[in-house]
Amino acid sequence: MQSSLPRNSSLLTKAAAISGLLGMAAFGASAHAQTAAEKALTQRPDVVQSLFACRGVADAQARLQCYDARAAELEQASDAREVVMIDKEQVRETRRGLFGLSLPSLKIFGGEKGDSESEQVREVEGTIASARKVQRNWLIVMEDGAQWLQTDGREMLRDPRKGGAIIIRQGALGGYLAKIDNQSAIRMKRVN
Repeated sequence: MQSSLPRNSSLLTKAAAISGLLGMAAFGASAHAQTAAEKALTQRPDVVQSLFACRGVADAQARLQCYDARAAELEQASDAREVVMIDKEQVRETRRGLFGLSLPSLKIFGGEKGDSESEQVREVEGTIASARKVQRNWLIVMEDGAQWLQTDGREMLRDPRKGGAIIIRQGALGGYLAKIDNQSAIRMKRVN
């Protein structure tokens, strides 16, 4: 029985093995870099950690001095924009502004795994600032500056108009559906 592999098949096998090992090494390096990046995002800044460490000071007077000094450092870091503090409402508003954009998962806005259903943005409501036809599809600009382009080419009974109401929700397969002035939903994608 004669082999159907060429004579230099051992060379091909070695090349495939080396390629596989390089691929696994690259994957491992990127996974390590991703883990380090995620850790950096979830780790508290040193200036905040040092403030929290003041709780461990036993003497009341020394603890107060520690808090005063660390609070002043935190204020300086905040004023210099080295540390930025945001509350849950600011996170919600940022998520609403980013709705529809394809971005990497940013843990600074809360990881989706830990979010409750009520914290995840599934739809946005807004007002149309402008609307114009681009070939057969509508380009809708909302008052917050978000631009949405129709992707299905469907005609609507009434053209979108400035001041009109728009509700955009996430579709079942990752797309987006928009209802403009209570008409049937059309498919859309965010373009800015």
